[in-house]
Amino acid sequence: MNKHERPHARPGNPLHTPRCCILSIGACLFDLASGEIGADTVKWWLKQDDAARAAIADNKKTVKLSSALFDFREFVPRHKAATFWSNGATFDLVIIRNALDRHNHMVSWQYWQERDTRTLVDAVHRITGTNTSKTTPFEGIKHDALADAIHHQARYISAAYHLLSGATA
Repeated sequence: MNKHERPHARPGNPLHTPRCCILSIGACLFDLASGEIGADTVKWWLKQDDAARAAIADNKKTVKLSSALFDFREFVPRHKAATFWSNGATFDLVIIRNALDRHNHMVSWQYWQERDTRTLVDAVHRITGTNTSKTTPFEGIKHDALADAIHHQARYISAAYHLLSGATA
């Protein structure tokens, strides 16, 4: 069973807009086959300092971007994620890469580990007629990066995987 990391950030373009405002970063480990969030994600959050935990519970609390990027960068190798799902091949991870570079942090994954949810969802929709990003109910707070990653995107990626597995098996 592979675990997958799914970072989430907003907005950008790799060639024309390398700098942009990052309001939040959400990442979780999830099982592609089941869509279940890994216990390691929960354990990692519980070990973070009060300010970091408060930031996900209370949007009025903030963490400096350099600190958030460092924490994210450390999260990645600690959990040995095999792939990284993002919402667009030229969007989320490009922004994170550029921000890491601007703050003198090394990227802790390889380009070949990056995956695009839009491509997967589109392929599944064309093959099965089901758009899992629309048919998977959203749980949690919409437009909150961590809630998007945990409560929606991990689940619809898993749903798409199941449909594609069944369609090609």
